[in-house]
Amino acid sequence: MNAGTQHLSSDERHSSRAYFDVQESLAVPSDAPGHIRWWLITGAMVVLLWAGYFAGTSALLDLGNAGPKSNLYLPRAIVDLAGILISFAMIYALYGLRDSNLVKRALLAAAMALAATVAQSLINTKVFNVFFPGSSPAFGVTNFAIDFAWRIWIWISTAGTILAMSYAVDIQERERRILGLQALAHSAQLRALRFQLNPHFLFNALNSIAGLISAKRIKEAETMTENLSDFLRLTLALDPQGLITLDEELQLQSLYFEIEMKRFPDRLVVSVDVEPDVRDALVPSLITQPLIENSVKYAIARSNSPVELAISARRLGDQLELIVADRGGDAEVSASKGAHLGLRNVTERISAHYGERGSLRAGPSAAGGFENRITVPLELRL
Repeated sequence: MNAGTQHLSSDERHSSRAYFDVQESLAVPSDAPGHIRWWLITGAMVVLLWAGYFAGTSALLDLGNAGPKSNLYLPRAIVDLAGILISFAMIYALYGLRDSNLVKRALLAAAMALAATVAQSLINTKVFNVFFPGSSPAFGVTNFAIDFAWRIWIWISTAGTILAMSYAVDIQERERRILGLQALAHSAQLRALRFQLNPHFLFNALNSIAGLISAKRIKEAETMTENLSDFLRLTLALDPQGLITLDEELQLQSLYFEIEMKRFPDRLVVSVDVEPDVRDALVPSLITQPLIENSVKYAIARSNSPVELAISARRLGDQLELIVADRGGDAEVSASKGAHLGLRNVTERISAHYGERGSLRAGPSAAGGFENRITVPLELRL
């Protein structure tokens, strides 16, 4: 290829790099565990709140009374147990409104706090009249107002706690759903990008077979058709969003080289230089396919002299560097939509799998020809 006439601004085989982050979850998680956890945590907090209230009021009243105190524990416990039951009714009511907005839930919590205060004040008066008939003050507006003012603070605290807990778990559930939907979208994107390669490659391969048939090279066309069948069978069986070893990727591409060598027996020269310690490195399946196709289409097919298609890979610290390059030949560079699609597909697939940790850089090489340099995190199959 003539590197001097190659301009990245006009040629479709241009430098390309793009990134975006992904989530690894592949399904919308169930909300059931979050609801159960919310019930357990909220219920435990309510019980602790009322246990603390019972202990605090008992200590306060006992310190202010010199008479017998043990006979007061049971009625206090009954009143506070009623408070726990009312609190659980409040939890149930707010749980039923978990799909409502915060304002509506806050108004309901405030109304329930007032109603609960009234209910427990009435229960308190009734219980102490039962346990201490004649000695407990009769029910009246003044006594009720004093008792109401005494209890309203704990019910505001209880309602606020339940409301905060219910809203917090709803936010967590929504975040889980968003992450799950993002993961599903990411999975669909990976599949779409991977399947995008099949018609693109098939079109080129069928054109090659048609060229052999037109040139009356029937035996070679038959062999190429068999190789194409083997290649498609293996590639269609791959997981579109999975990773394969670099060694498996090279074996797949060797089938493609056999196909193209039937078409360009005197022009296609393949060289592979892969360090042994990275052959088990994981890469997206067929990640080199569009790059190799571009070299065949823009360098080899348009050249009258041999072109070397070189694949190399090495370890760079904690990263894998994979290079697909073509060198030699006398082809002139011209723009084509196909190269755009290939480079963009590889860039987007790298970004989808690795985010900012992976990249593709493509452009003319200093030694002449065109070079595609993939850099991804080094992950070895154990």
